[in-house]
Amino acid sequence: MMRAFSFCLLVVCPLVANAGSSALVTSDWEQVEGGALRLVREPHVQANNTLRLAIEYKLEPGWHIYWRVPGETGLPTSVSFAGSTNLDRAEVFFPAPEQYNDGYSVSYVYHDRLLLPILANLKDPSKTSVLSVVTDFGICNQICIPEAAALQMIVPSTRAAANTTKLAQANSLDPAFDALPKKISGKTMPIATITPIVKDAKRLLQIVVELEDVAALSLGDSPSLFIEGPKGAYVSVPVLRDQSAGRYTYEAALEGLEEESGEVTLRLTIVVGQDAFEREATLVLRLAPQ
Repeated sequence: MMRAFSFCLLVVCPLVANAGSSALVTSDWEQVEGGALRLVREPHVQANNTLRLAIEYKLEPGWHIYWRVPGETGLPTSVSFAGSTNLDRAEVFFPAPEQYNDGYSVSYVYHDRLLLPILANLKDPSKTSVLSVVTDFGICNQICIPEAAALQMIVPSTRAAANTTKLAQANSLDPAFDALPKKISGKTMPIATITPIVKDAKRLLQIVVELEDVAALSLGDSPSLFIEGPKGAYVSVPVLRDQSAGRYTYEAALEGLEEESGEVTLRLTIVVGQDAFEREATLVLRLAPQ
């Protein structure tokens, strides 16, 4: 049984809206069908010109939005920063989603409340910055609605904020960043081995996930596995085929790539109990029948 899990449903940052210099700073709520969203940021720019912020999505009961890869159906959640000023670059991070089966398809979704952490590098913190954030997403209940929301926040210059007090730990975005999948590589557990195969004339990936400690899983559960392919490719929802002694074997279809052999990099998100891990796997597509 694949265990449904969502980190940001379990880790909700304490948010204080514009309550003082040591509190998180928020924008106004932007209302959408089925929920609302806003920007949340820490009040101080870090020494490396980095500002930590997040998009907070607050969803009404029964509604959900999708991960950066939606699964078998749905619209992916995306974020852009066009129109921002004094912004060098920004990176958006996604917590692990949960698998949602509506009886017809399996999607990768978030319910209730979601925080998408962002690291924004400012060009010159001594100048005022304007963060313009546009997020496109699908929000669904009985029906699915494509939505786009434009959020904006002004970040005062460090000169203007020089007299503010130190950020209170309780009002930082640490919980949101700490809940992100941990990036791992090499022999660090959990290990994932991917082998391209052909089975019943179908092009498949066989993925073996090895755990060092299965105690993190509830009885009868298995790791939740999410796989992202390169641009233009689609990896189907992995299906658990076998499990024994900490080894879990999945199969997934790989579509949208050229038929010729070649090197492909996949990104795997593995959820084990309360923990999530992210690793990349590079494989050469020389498919052999099985």
